[in-house]
Amino acid sequence: DLQTELKTLQSKQTNAFTVFGRWVQPLLDKIEVAFQQNLFKKKPIGPLGAYIEVLDSGWAHIAEQVIGVNISAFCVDNQDDAQVLDSLFESTKPSKIISRFRPRHDARLIAEHSVMSSTYKSLWSILKISNDVVANILIDRYQLETTLLIPTADEAGAILKDRNTVPQNCKLAYTLRGDRYFPDPNYRVYSGHGSTQTRFLQTSVADKARAVESDISRLKYESDRVAAELKTLSGECAELRRQEKDSNQKLNGKKVKVRSLRQKLTELEGQEEPPPPSLSLLEEDIKKQEAYLADATDALSKTKEQIQVTTAEFTVANGAYSEAMRSIEQTKEEANDIMEKIKNLIAKEKEMKRTESLLKQQMKKQVEKTNETEKRHTEMQEKLQKETEAANNLLPRIDTDR
Repeated sequence: DLQTELKTLQSKQTNAFTVFGRWVQPLLDKIEVAFQQNLFKKKPIGPLGAYIEVLDSGWAHIAEQVIGVNISAFCVDNQDDAQVLDSLFESTKPSKIISRFRPRHDARLIAEHSVMSSTYKSLWSILKISNDVVANILIDRYQLETTLLIPTADEAGAILKDRNTVPQNCKLAYTLRGDRYFPDPNYRVYSGHGSTQTRFLQTSVADKARAVESDISRLKYESDRVAAELKTLSGECAELRRQEKDSNQKLNGKKVKVRSLRQKLTELEGQEEPPPPSLSLLEEDIKKQEAYLADATDALSKTKEQIQVTTAEFTVANGAYSEAMRSIEQTKEEANDIMEKIKNLIAKEKEMKRTESLLKQQMKKQVEKTNETEKRHTEMQEKLQKETEAANNLLPRIDTDR
Protein backbone atom coordinates (compact mmCIF):
# COMPACT_ATOMS: atom_id res chain seq x y z
CA ASP A 1 0.00 0.00 0.00
CA LEU A 2 0.99 3.68 -0.12
CA GLN A 3 2.07 3.78 3.54
CA THR A 4 4.46 0.88 2.96
CA GLU A 5 5.78 2.51 -0.23
CA LEU A 6 6.36 5.78 1.66
CA LYS A 7 8.33 4.00 4.40
CA THR A 8 10.39 2.25 1.73
CA LEU A 9 11.17 5.55 0.01
CA GLN A 10 12.08 7.26 3.27
CA SER A 11 14.39 4.43 4.31
CA LYS A 12 16.23 4.19 0.95
CA GLN A 13 16.69 7.74 -0.21
CA THR A 14 20.12 7.01 -1.72
CA ASN A 15 18.82 4.29 -4.07
CA ALA A 16 17.82 5.74 -7.46
CA PHE A 17 15.85 2.60 -8.35
CA THR A 18 13.45 3.17 -5.46
CA VAL A 19 11.40 5.71 -7.44
CA PHE A 20 10.21 2.86 -9.68
CA GLY A 21 8.69 0.96 -6.76
CA ARG A 22 9.73 -1.03 -3.73
CA TRP A 23 9.68 -4.22 -5.81
CA VAL A 24 12.60 -3.11 -8.00
CA GLN A 25 15.59 -3.54 -5.68
CA PRO A 26 14.64 -7.08 -4.55
CA LEU A 27 14.20 -8.03 -8.22
CA LEU A 28 17.59 -6.54 -9.13
CA ASP A 29 19.17 -8.54 -6.29
CA LYS A 30 17.58 -11.75 -7.63
CA ILE A 31 18.79 -10.96 -11.15
CA GLU A 32 22.34 -10.46 -9.87
CA VAL A 33 22.30 -13.80 -8.01
CA ALA A 34 20.89 -15.62 -11.06
CA PHE A 35 23.50 -13.99 -13.31
CA GLN A 36 26.31 -15.09 -10.99
CA GLN A 37 24.90 -18.62 -11.22
CA ASN A 38 25.08 -18.40 -15.05
CA LEU A 39 21.31 -18.74 -15.42
CA PHE A 40 21.26 -15.79 -17.84
CA LYS A 41 23.12 -15.73 -21.14
CA LYS A 42 23.17 -11.94 -20.82
CA LYS A 43 22.22 -9.96 -17.73
CA PRO A 44 18.79 -8.27 -18.06
CA ILE A 45 18.69 -4.48 -18.15
CA GLY A 46 16.12 -2.40 -16.30
CA PRO A 47 14.13 -0.54 -15.36
CA LEU A 48 14.63 1.31 -18.66
CA GLY A 49 13.81 4.67 -17.08
CA ALA A 50 16.79 4.34 -14.75
CA TYR A 51 19.08 4.83 -17.77
CA ILE A 52 17.23 7.87 -19.15
CA GLU A 53 18.07 11.46 -18.24
CA VAL A 54 15.95 14.34 -19.55
CA LEU A 55 18.16 17.33 -20.36
CA ASP A 56 15.18 19.72 -20.55
CA SER A 57 13.08 19.10 -17.43
CA GLY A 58 10.16 21.06 -18.88
CA TRP A 59 9.51 18.19 -21.30
CA ALA A 60 10.11 15.31 -18.86
CA HIS A 61 6.39 14.58 -18.53
CA ILE A 62 6.12 14.21 -22.33
CA ALA A 63 9.05 11.77 -22.44
CA GLU A 64 7.33 9.79 -19.70
CA GLN A 65 4.01 9.89 -21.59
CA VAL A 66 5.58 8.64 -24.83
CA ILE A 67 7.55 5.77 -23.26
CA GLY A 68 4.55 4.79 -21.12
CA VAL A 69 4.57 1.57 -19.08
CA ASN A 70 7.89 0.51 -20.60
CA ILE A 71 9.61 3.12 -18.46
CA SER A 72 9.72 0.46 -15.72
CA ALA A 73 10.24 -2.44 -18.14
CA PHE A 74 13.17 -4.86 -18.23
CA CYS A 75 14.96 -5.89 -21.42
CA VAL A 76 16.38 -9.36 -22.12
CA ASP A 77 18.52 -10.57 -25.00
CA ASN A 78 16.67 -13.79 -25.83
CA GLN A 79 13.65 -15.97 -25.10
CA ASP A 80 15.54 -18.25 -22.69
CA ASP A 81 16.58 -15.29 -20.55
CA ALA A 82 12.98 -14.04 -20.67
CA GLN A 83 11.76 -17.31 -19.13
CA VAL A 84 14.37 -17.09 -16.37
CA LEU A 85 13.33 -13.49 -15.65
CA ASP A 86 9.66 -14.54 -15.51
CA SER A 87 10.53 -17.05 -12.81
CA LEU A 88 11.96 -14.23 -10.66
CA PHE A 89 8.83 -12.08 -10.83
CA GLU A 90 6.51 -12.20 -7.83
CA SER A 91 3.30 -10.21 -7.29
CA THR A 92 4.51 -7.28 -9.42
CA LYS A 93 5.21 -8.22 -13.04
CA PRO A 94 6.77 -5.36 -15.02
CA SER A 95 6.74 -5.20 -18.79
CA LYS A 96 9.37 -7.32 -20.52
CA ILE A 97 11.09 -6.52 -23.83
CA ILE A 98 12.98 -9.14 -25.82
CA SER A 99 15.61 -7.47 -28.01
CA ARG A 100 19.12 -8.46 -29.03
CA PHE A 101 21.85 -6.66 -27.08
CA ARG A 102 23.73 -4.89 -29.87
CA PRO A 103 26.00 -1.82 -30.02
CA ARG A 104 24.26 1.54 -30.21
CA HIS A 105 22.85 2.51 -33.60
CA ASP A 106 25.14 4.63 -35.77
CA ALA A 107 24.73 8.29 -34.77
CA ARG A 108 25.07 9.33 -38.42
CA LEU A 109 22.09 7.20 -39.43
CA ILE A 110 20.05 8.60 -36.56
CA ALA A 111 20.95 12.13 -37.65
CA GLU A 112 19.91 11.39 -41.25
CA HIS A 113 16.43 10.32 -40.11
CA SER A 114 16.00 13.03 -37.45
CA VAL A 115 13.45 15.81 -37.82
CA MET A 116 14.95 18.94 -39.36
CA SER A 117 13.96 22.11 -37.49
CA SER A 118 15.97 25.15 -36.50
CA THR A 119 13.23 26.32 -34.13
CA TYR A 120 12.12 23.24 -32.22
CA LYS A 121 13.86 20.24 -30.68
CA SER A 122 13.20 16.56 -31.23
CA LEU A 123 12.36 14.34 -28.26
CA TRP A 124 15.53 12.34 -28.94
CA SER A 125 17.70 15.46 -28.68
CA ILE A 126 16.67 16.20 -25.06
CA LEU A 127 17.39 12.68 -23.79
CA LYS A 128 20.69 11.37 -22.50
CA ILE A 129 20.73 7.55 -22.55
CA SER A 130 23.47 5.86 -20.53
CA ASN A 131 22.91 2.35 -21.94
CA ASP A 132 23.25 1.31 -25.60
CA VAL A 133 20.52 -1.35 -25.43
CA VAL A 134 18.06 1.11 -23.91
CA ALA A 135 18.95 3.70 -26.56
CA ASN A 136 18.33 1.19 -29.37
CA ILE A 137 14.96 0.16 -27.90
CA LEU A 138 13.80 3.78 -27.67
CA ILE A 139 14.85 4.49 -31.26
CA ASP A 140 13.34 1.29 -32.69
CA ARG A 141 10.07 1.40 -30.77
CA TYR A 142 9.25 5.09 -30.49
CA GLN A 143 11.19 6.83 -33.30
CA LEU A 144 12.03 9.63 -30.89
CA GLU A 145 14.27 11.28 -33.48
CA THR A 146 11.21 12.04 -35.65
CA THR A 147 9.09 13.37 -32.76
CA LEU A 148 9.00 17.18 -32.53
CA LEU A 149 8.43 19.20 -29.34
CA ILE A 150 6.34 22.34 -29.93
CA PRO A 151 5.36 24.33 -26.80
CA THR A 152 1.85 25.54 -27.73
CA ALA A 153 -1.15 24.31 -29.70
CA ASP A 154 -1.21 27.49 -31.80
CA GLU A 155 2.37 26.93 -32.95
CA ALA A 156 1.80 23.23 -33.60
CA GLY A 157 -1.34 23.82 -35.65
CA ALA A 158 0.26 26.57 -37.72
CA ILE A 159 3.27 24.41 -38.62
CA LEU A 160 1.82 20.92 -38.98
CA LYS A 161 -1.50 21.40 -40.79
CA ASP A 162 0.20 22.35 -44.07
CA ARG A 163 2.69 19.95 -45.66
CA ASN A 164 4.64 22.90 -47.02
CA THR A 165 5.55 24.01 -43.49
CA VAL A 166 5.96 20.57 -41.88
CA PRO A 167 9.65 20.08 -40.93
CA GLN A 168 11.43 17.35 -42.85
CA ASN A 169 11.24 13.85 -41.28
CA CYS A 170 8.60 14.96 -38.75
CA LYS A 171 6.17 12.10 -38.05
CA LEU A 172 4.72 13.21 -34.73
CA ALA A 173 4.68 16.22 -32.39
CA TYR A 174 3.73 16.99 -28.79
CA THR A 175 2.87 20.21 -26.97
CA LEU A 176 3.59 20.94 -23.32
CA ARG A 177 -0.06 20.12 -22.54
CA GLY A 178 0.46 16.63 -23.95
CA ASP A 179 -1.54 17.30 -27.15
CA ARG A 180 -0.46 14.85 -29.86
CA TYR A 181 -0.22 16.01 -33.50
CA PHE A 182 0.15 13.98 -36.67
CA PRO A 183 1.32 16.28 -39.48
CA ASP A 184 -0.21 16.84 -42.92
CA PRO A 185 -1.08 14.97 -45.18
CA ASN A 186 -2.64 12.90 -42.35
CA TYR A 187 -3.23 15.85 -40.05
CA ARG A 188 -4.85 14.76 -36.76
CA VAL A 189 -4.89 16.13 -33.22
CA TYR A 190 -5.48 14.27 -29.94
CA SER A 191 -5.96 16.34 -26.80
CA GLY A 192 -3.67 15.79 -23.84
CA HIS A 193 -4.25 15.96 -20.10
CA GLY A 194 -2.24 19.06 -19.27
CA SER A 195 1.22 19.38 -17.79
CA THR A 196 1.25 16.50 -15.31
CA GLN A 197 3.95 15.83 -12.74
CA THR A 198 6.52 13.22 -13.69
CA ARG A 199 6.49 9.98 -11.71
CA PHE A 200 9.87 8.54 -12.68
CA LEU A 201 12.02 10.69 -15.00
CA GLN A 202 13.74 13.67 -13.37
CA THR A 203 12.26 12.49 -10.08
CA SER A 204 14.42 12.09 -6.99
CA VAL A 205 13.55 9.70 -4.19
CA ALA A 206 12.59 12.70 -2.05
CA ASP A 207 10.25 13.97 -4.80
CA LYS A 208 8.72 10.52 -5.11
CA ALA A 209 8.20 10.37 -1.35
CA ARG A 210 6.47 13.75 -1.42
CA ALA A 211 4.24 12.58 -4.26
CA VAL A 212 3.28 9.46 -2.31
CA GLU A 213 2.57 11.59 0.78
CA SER A 214 0.33 13.76 -1.39
CA ASP A 215 -1.51 10.67 -2.67
CA ILE A 216 -1.95 9.44 0.90
CA SER A 217 -3.37 12.80 2.00
CA ARG A 218 -5.69 12.92 -1.00
CA LEU A 219 -6.96 9.38 -0.43
CA LYS A 220 -7.36 10.03 3.32
CA TYR A 221 -9.43 13.11 2.57
CA GLU A 222 -11.55 11.10 0.13
CA SER A 223 -11.89 8.31 2.68
CA ASP A 224 -12.98 10.74 5.41
CA ARG A 225 -15.47 12.37 3.04
CA VAL A 226 -17.01 9.03 2.07
CA ALA A 227 -17.06 7.92 5.73
CA ALA A 228 -18.90 11.12 6.71
CA GLU A 229 -21.37 10.61 3.89
CA LEU A 230 -21.93 7.01 4.97
CA LYS A 231 -22.49 8.16 8.55
CA THR A 232 -25.06 10.72 7.39
CA LEU A 233 -26.89 8.18 5.25
CA SER A 234 -26.81 5.66 8.08
CA GLY A 235 -28.43 8.22 10.39
CA GLU A 236 -31.06 9.03 7.79
CA CYS A 237 -31.86 5.33 7.38
CA ALA A 238 -32.19 4.90 11.14
CA GLU A 239 -34.52 7.91 11.35
CA LEU A 240 -36.66 6.60 8.49
CA ARG A 241 -36.90 3.19 10.13
CA ARG A 242 -37.98 4.87 13.39
CA GLN A 243 -40.62 6.86 11.50
CA GLU A 244 -41.79 3.68 9.79
CA LYS A 245 -42.13 1.95 13.17
CA ASP A 246 -44.13 4.89 14.60
CA SER A 247 -46.36 4.98 11.52
CA ASN A 248 -47.02 1.26 11.78
CA GLN A 249 -47.96 1.61 15.44
CA LYS A 250 -50.32 4.52 14.70
CA LEU A 251 -51.76 2.68 11.72
CA ASN A 252 -52.42 -0.44 13.76
CA GLY A 253 -54.09 1.69 16.45
CA LYS A 254 -56.34 3.34 13.88
CA LYS A 255 -57.24 -0.04 12.39
CA VAL A 256 -58.30 -1.27 15.83
CA LYS A 257 -60.38 1.86 16.39
CA VAL A 258 -62.04 1.55 12.96
CA ARG A 259 -62.91 -2.10 13.61
CA SER A 260 -64.39 -1.11 16.97
CA LEU A 261 -66.47 1.68 15.43
CA ARG A 262 -67.69 -0.59 12.64
CA GLN A 263 -68.72 -3.15 15.21
CA LYS A 264 -70.68 -0.52 17.15
CA LEU A 265 -72.29 0.73 13.94
CA THR A 266 -73.36 -2.80 13.04
CA GLU A 267 -74.83 -3.29 16.47
CA LEU A 268 -76.77 -0.01 16.26
CA GLU A 269 -78.04 -0.75 12.75
CA GLY A 270 -79.33 -4.13 13.98
CA GLN A 271 -81.58 -2.58 16.61
CA GLU A 272 -85.34 -2.35 15.87
CA GLU A 273 -85.64 1.05 17.45
CA PRO A 274 -84.74 4.11 15.46
CA PRO A 275 -81.06 4.91 15.69
CA PRO A 276 -80.11 7.31 18.42
CA PRO A 277 -79.24 10.86 17.46
CA SER A 278 -75.53 10.09 17.92
CA LEU A 279 -75.48 7.56 15.03
CA SER A 280 -74.81 10.17 12.35
CA LEU A 281 -71.94 11.49 14.40
CA LEU A 282 -70.61 7.97 14.73
CA GLU A 283 -70.75 7.45 10.95
CA GLU A 284 -68.97 10.75 10.38
CA ASP A 285 -66.30 9.72 12.86
CA ILE A 286 -65.84 6.43 11.03
CA LYS A 287 -65.40 8.24 7.70
CA LYS A 288 -62.81 10.55 9.26
CA GLN A 289 -60.96 7.58 10.71
CA GLU A 290 -61.04 5.80 7.36
CA ALA A 291 -59.71 8.91 5.62
CA TYR A 292 -56.99 9.20 8.24
CA LEU A 293 -56.21 5.52 7.76
CA ALA A 294 -55.88 6.02 3.99
CA ASP A 295 -53.58 9.01 4.53
CA ALA A 296 -51.50 7.05 7.03
CA THR A 297 -51.24 4.13 4.62
CA ASP A 298 -50.13 6.46 1.83
CA ALA A 299 -47.58 8.14 4.11
CA LEU A 300 -46.24 4.75 5.17
CA SER A 301 -45.91 3.70 1.53
CA LYS A 302 -43.97 6.88 0.72
CA THR A 303 -41.78 6.36 3.79
CA LYS A 304 -40.96 2.83 2.63
CA GLU A 305 -40.10 4.14 -0.83
CA GLN A 306 -37.82 6.76 0.72
CA ILE A 307 -36.15 4.06 2.81
CA GLN A 308 -35.53 2.01 -0.34
CA VAL A 309 -34.04 5.02 -2.16
CA THR A 310 -31.86 5.99 0.80
CA THR A 311 -30.76 2.39 1.29
CA ALA A 312 -29.78 2.21 -2.39
CA GLU A 313 -27.81 5.46 -2.05
CA PHE A 314 -26.17 4.07 1.05
CA THR A 315 -25.18 0.91 -0.81
CA VAL A 316 -23.76 2.92 -3.74
CA ALA A 317 -21.79 5.21 -1.43
CA ASN A 318 -20.57 2.24 0.56
CA GLY A 319 -19.16 0.66 -2.59
CA ALA A 320 -17.75 3.89 -4.01
CA TYR A 321 -14.76 4.01 -1.73
CA SER A 322 -13.78 0.38 -2.29
CA GLU A 323 -14.21 0.81 -6.03
CA ALA A 324 -12.01 3.91 -5.99
CA MET A 325 -9.29 1.94 -4.21
CA ARG A 326 -9.46 -0.90 -6.74
CA SER A 327 -9.83 1.08 -9.93
CA ILE A 328 -6.24 2.31 -10.23
CA GLU A 329 -4.69 -1.13 -9.70
CA GLN A 330 -7.22 -2.83 -11.99
CA THR A 331 -6.60 -0.29 -14.75
CA LYS A 332 -2.85 -0.70 -14.36
CA GLU A 333 -3.11 -4.50 -14.52
CA GLU A 334 -5.36 -4.36 -17.59
CA ALA A 335 -2.99 -1.90 -19.28
CA ASN A 336 0.00 -4.12 -18.48
CA ASP A 337 -1.82 -7.17 -19.89
CA ILE A 338 -2.71 -5.29 -23.08
CA MET A 339 0.83 -3.95 -23.46
CA GLU A 340 2.24 -7.44 -22.91
CA LYS A 341 -0.02 -8.82 -25.66
CA ILE A 342 0.96 -5.98 -27.98
CA LYS A 343 4.65 -6.57 -27.28
CA ASN A 344 4.27 -10.29 -27.95
CA LEU A 345 2.53 -9.56 -31.26
CA ILE A 346 5.26 -7.07 -32.20
CA ALA A 347 7.93 -9.62 -31.31
CA LYS A 348 6.19 -12.29 -33.40
CA GLU A 349 5.84 -9.87 -36.29
CA LYS A 350 9.56 -9.02 -36.13
CA GLU A 351 10.45 -12.71 -35.99
CA MET A 352 8.27 -13.43 -39.05
CA LYS A 353 9.86 -10.51 -40.91
CA ARG A 354 13.31 -11.77 -39.98
CA THR A 355 12.41 -15.28 -41.21
CA GLU A 356 10.96 -13.83 -44.40
CA SER A 357 14.16 -11.83 -44.95
CA LEU A 358 16.31 -14.94 -44.47
CA LEU A 359 14.18 -16.90 -46.94
CA LYS A 360 14.45 -14.11 -49.49
CA GLN A 361 18.23 -14.06 -49.06
CA GLN A 362 18.39 -17.85 -49.51
CA MET A 363 16.19 -17.66 -52.61
CA LYS A 364 18.37 -14.88 -54.01
CA LYS A 365 21.51 -16.96 -53.44
CA GLN A 366 19.85 -19.99 -55.05
CA VAL A 367 18.85 -17.95 -58.11
CA GLU A 368 22.38 -16.56 -58.38
CA LYS A 369 23.79 -20.07 -58.09
CA THR A 370 21.40 -21.36 -60.77
CA ASN A 371 22.30 -18.48 -63.08
CA GLU A 372 25.98 -19.14 -62.52
CA THR A 373 25.51 -22.85 -63.32
CA GLU A 374 23.58 -22.06 -66.49
CA LYS A 375 26.26 -19.58 -67.51
CA ARG A 376 29.03 -22.16 -67.02
CA HIS A 377 26.99 -24.75 -68.93
CA THR A 378 26.58 -22.34 -71.84
CA GLU A 379 30.30 -21.52 -71.81
CA MET A 380 31.19 -25.23 -71.81
CA GLN A 381 28.83 -25.88 -74.74
CA GLU A 382 30.36 -23.01 -76.69
CA LYS A 383 33.86 -24.26 -75.88
CA LEU A 384 32.94 -27.81 -76.94
CA GLN A 385 31.47 -26.53 -80.19
CA LYS A 386 34.62 -24.50 -80.94
CA GLU A 387 36.91 -27.46 -80.19
CA THR A 388 34.72 -29.72 -82.37
CA GLU A 389 34.91 -27.24 -85.25
CA ALA A 390 38.68 -26.95 -84.81
CA ALA A 391 39.07 -30.72 -84.87
CA ASN A 392 36.98 -30.96 -88.04
CA ASN A 393 39.15 -28.33 -89.69
CA LEU A 394 42.33 -30.25 -88.86
CA LEU A 395 40.99 -33.66 -89.85
CA PRO A 396 38.00 -34.13 -92.13
CA ARG A 397 35.29 -36.37 -90.83
CA ILE A 398 35.40 -39.99 -92.06
CA ASP A 399 32.07 -41.67 -92.54
CA THR A 400 32.00 -45.38 -91.70
CA ASP A 401 29.44 -48.13 -91.77
CA ARG A 402 29.58 -48.46 -88.03
